[in-house]
Amino acid sequence: MSLYVEIQKHAKTSSGEVDLFKALQKSFKIFADVMNVHGTKYQMKFNNPLDITEEISCEIADLLIFVYDENEARFTYLQNKKAYSSTYLPNGEISIPLRQHYLLGNFPIIKAKNKSIFIPSTIFSGRILDSIGSLGVFYTDSLGLINMDYSIMNLMHTTELYTNLDYSSNKPKKFLFNGIPLNTRKIKGYLEIESCPDLVYFEQSIKALKIGEPIVASSPYISDYVLSLVEDAIRNNECEFSSVDDILILRQKLNISRSQYINAIIASKDLPNFKLAVINVKKN
Repeated sequence: MSLYVEIQKHAKTSSGEVDLFKALQKSFKIFADVMNVHGTKYQMKFNNPLDITEEISCEIADLLIFVYDENEARFTYLQNKKAYSSTYLPNGEISIPLRQHYLLGNFPIIKAKNKSIFIPSTIFSGRILDSIGSLGVFYTDSLGLINMDYSIMNLMHTTELYTNLDYSSNKPKKFLFNGIPLNTRKIKGYLEIESCPDLVYFEQSIKALKIGEPIVASSPYISDYVLSLVEDAIRNNECEFSSVDDILILRQKLNISRSQYINAIIASKDLPNFKLAVINVKKN
C-alpha cells in the first residue's frame, strides 16, 4: 500500500483541509509515526520580526512526522493547505498566513503558549536542516483523486509587496515555491529534497530520509525531546506504526537516553513542565 492509495480511503476531494490532513495522518501508519499537533493546544509564541517588542502566536503545524531506518531518524513539522482552484499545478501559488510561514520557514526562538506543553525553545533556530519545517498542499489531480505536493517551507517566497506584510494579522498572503523541483541537496552530510510534486515522490523521499531534521546524539536536548514525544504518543495509542521497544532500540543505536530529557527540562528551569515530564518518564 502507498500514501496515495491509502488517503483515498479516508477522505474525498471535497473534504476540507482539516479532514484531509487527518486522513493523511491515518495513511501514514503504514510506515511512520505521526502526531496531530493542530490547534490552540499547540500554539507557539515568538517575536514579531517587524516589532520585537510584540509577541505573536500561531499553531506549530498540523502534523509532526517521525520516520527512521536502521541507521538514521528524522522528524518534520508539516503544515497543510488545500488548493481550491481546479487549475492549481503542483508546487504552485498558495495562500499562507505570514506568521505560519515565518514560524516554519524563518525558524525563530519559540515558547509554548499553553503552559502544560513543553517544547525546547531552540527546536527551530538550532536546526541542521531547513526541512524541519514543511508545507504540503492538497489538490485534486488529473485522475480526480486526492494528491499532495511538498516543499520546504523556507523555500516558499511571498509574491506580494513587502510593504503589505503584517505579521500581526492572520490574513493569508500568496506564496510560491522558489527552489529547484525534485532537487536533492546535501547539507552537513545529510540529503534533503527541496520539493515533491505529488504523494508518490513525497513517500519515496520521506522513506529515503530526505525530509526532516536528523535525530542526532550531538543535539541530545532536541533529539531526546522528539523521541520522548513519540514514545508517549505510542503509549497513548496516538501512533500505530512503531512500538515503544522499537524506539528504545533506536535510542540505543543513536546513543540518546531518556534521562537527558529530564536534564534538559531542569536546565530550562520550567518547573510546571518539569513536573509533567517526571510523570511521563515514570511510565517507563
